[in-house]
Amino acid sequence: MLRTRTFIRFASNTSGVKVKSSSALKRPQYDFQFIFNNADELINSAKLRRLPTSGVELVRDNYNLYKNSRLELNKLQSKRKELEKQLIPKKGDGQSISSDQISDIRKQLADLKHQAKDLTIKYSKYEENLFIGADAVPNVISPDSFVPEPQEIAILNDNNGARPLMAENTDHMTVARELGIVNLEAAARVSGSSWYYLIGDGALLEQALVNYAMSKARKRGFIPVIPPSIVRQEMANACGFKPRDQNGEQQIYNLSFKGADLCLTGTAEIPLAGLYSDSELQFDKTGIKKHVGLSRSYRAEAGARGRDTKGLYRVHEFTKVELFAWADTKERSIAVLNDILELQKEIITELGLTARVLNMSPDELGSPAYKKYDIEAWMPGRRDWGEVTSTSNCLDFQSRRMHTKYRSEDNGNKLAFVQTLNGTAMAVPRVIVAILETFYEPDTKRVKIPKVLQKWMDDKEYIE
Repeated sequence: MLRTRTFIRFASNTSGVKVKSSSALKRPQYDFQFIFNNADELINSAKLRRLPTSGVELVRDNYNLYKNSRLELNKLQSKRKELEKQLIPKKGDGQSISSDQISDIRKQLADLKHQAKDLTIKYSKYEENLFIGADAVPNVISPDSFVPEPQEIAILNDNNGARPLMAENTDHMTVARELGIVNLEAAARVSGSSWYYLIGDGALLEQALVNYAMSKARKRGFIPVIPPSIVRQEMANACGFKPRDQNGEQQIYNLSFKGADLCLTGTAEIPLAGLYSDSELQFDKTGIKKHVGLSRSYRAEAGARGRDTKGLYRVHEFTKVELFAWADTKERSIAVLNDILELQKEIITELGLTARVLNMSPDELGSPAYKKYDIEAWMPGRRDWGEVTSTSNCLDFQSRRMHTKYRSEDNGNKLAFVQTLNGTAMAVPRVIVAILETFYEPDTKRVKIPKVLQKWMDDKEYIE
């Protein structure tokens, strides 16, 4: 009896050989079919965000090629199995196939192996293109975000429309130097431009703002977290943060240590999003999980120009309190976004700052956001509004890249991707700017401390 068994090793893991495999994250689970079926909507989304459309186009052009080549590979696999069965000796009847038949089957298997090899190369290339393309596809846009420019939807502490101005050539740094609470010159010697020292009541003011924001968040059910400020670059990418902006300017500080691809975080959003990466979340009956993170944040801000580079308004390193939430469904995430916005409004209102709430237009959404709100405080020294908070609903944009899932009872207890949301509770330097410029009393040369902060500043009423 002649025992002959021939195998073709078809590629069982044709996962885009040129796509870099993450050392900490699995490959993203993109919904290629959704991108293909909604290509026109997503191309429009990219255009409105002023982002390239090439990612959507790459998925659109490769999806059917990928699908068809996979079907062809499956057919070859089935045919191979049928031929290999013929080489297995029959039991009971003692019959066996002839040498000529064996030779013919071997030739067919060799031909199938050659076909499979060529087709696997094509399949891998199509799949690689899908992953490369999907990585550059932005989120869909909320129906009520299709506005030509940021839309003012509310004013906080309106003061009957009064918008006070500081004296010409006077701003928060004039006040800070007068009170001895900020030193930019020493920081420039030590670290370079756009770094700063907070001294005395300046340092206390930062701590008071942090304590106040953390306290407000905790009362709303956010669990405190102190996250790392150094993360893998792939974690930043998964959140939608890229090393360079659309103008090619450096936005993230990259670090290199023993070959590790690391970066300084621009916000605690990144490590908070990564907290439950590659995890299955267990929701309670609310369908929501919430954390508030306190961290130092780092922004290269290579594109900053003009007045925004002066003083504390735009700096390289600062303290930030960040809100982050996970929700089980899209409908729930929409409600959570409104809850975060209400908390932000409450914080700014209690600080006594005049501010406006903006529904952001598509060109302000970046790649990850489905919907976004900003709050801008009036800054009398800048004679303009300045952003102090932002909050975004990213749907499953980040969770597909982070592999954060939950069991959906509405879908047969199957795994589904969570929805992620983020928002600023306190961007300390920006709020210090607004406080110094809003509550400065030129006659007494002192700054009135907002009442909600006084208990964290030795119960003082003024910085003087």
